Amino acid sequence: MQAIDDLDLKNLAVEVDDAGIATVSLNRPAKRNALDAATVEEMVALFSLMPRAGVRAVILRAEGPHFCAGLDLVEHHREDRSPAEFMHI
Repeated sequence: MQAIDDLDLKNLAVEVDDAGIATVSLNRPAKRNALDAATVEEMVALFSLMPRAGVRAVILRAEGPHFCAGLDLVEHHREDRSPAEFMHI
């Protein structure tokens, strides 16, 4: 079984305490923690693995002064994705 530490996370940071409480940090402060495709994929992989890894609760936070600017529109327009395509990432 894959462990949380085995995930190659570039846009998220995660810590899990002994009580099974995970703190997940959005880690793209230069982009106001906007959600690009890579970040969404990391979140899906991480949150899918957490129940099997014994995580009972999650605290979601962000690095920098902004929590999350939402969808990374620069990437979205550059890749010319429709909203439906982005939802399937």
